[in-house]
Amino acid sequence: MPGLVELTDVVIGGRVDLENCLGIQDEDWQANCDKVLKKYPHIKAFSKTVRNAMTASRNELSGLLYTDGKLYTSKNYDMKNIVDRIGGGDAFMAGLIYGFLNLDPQETVEFGVAASVLKHSTIGDVNLSSKEEVEELVKGDNVGRLLR
Repeated sequence: MPGLVELTDVVIGGRVDLENCLGIQDEDWQANCDKVLKKYPHIKAFSKTVRNAMTASRNELSGLLYTDGKLYTSKNYDMKNIVDRIGGGDAFMAGLIYGFLNLDPQETVEFGVAASVLKHSTIGDVNLSSKEEVEELVKGDNVGRLLR
């Protein structure tokens, strides 16, 4: 993994991922990110989701984005009726990519997490939600209501 990290701008992973892949150990994720930056100063951002699994079908999900020495935290979503978790991480990453290209850091982590949350509500491994649906969830508009 160190060879791949030398070629990347964004690292997605939690504390255990950074320990297993890069040998970076600290109890605090942000401190781990700072240690990785000392070895790989070209990295522009780190991100991860934070999941609290109460049951198989009820989880809470939020996200973190660390960039330019600042930590951005998304709002926390209580997903009460998960349909399918497969593809949730891919949806998060796709949302981050969109955000890095179009949004500021806070909006980026919000968009990524909202994309993942929406993916949890559909069967299959592909997020079929539109950009507008993700934006509506981020804003809290029309959530759970039929749009006409």
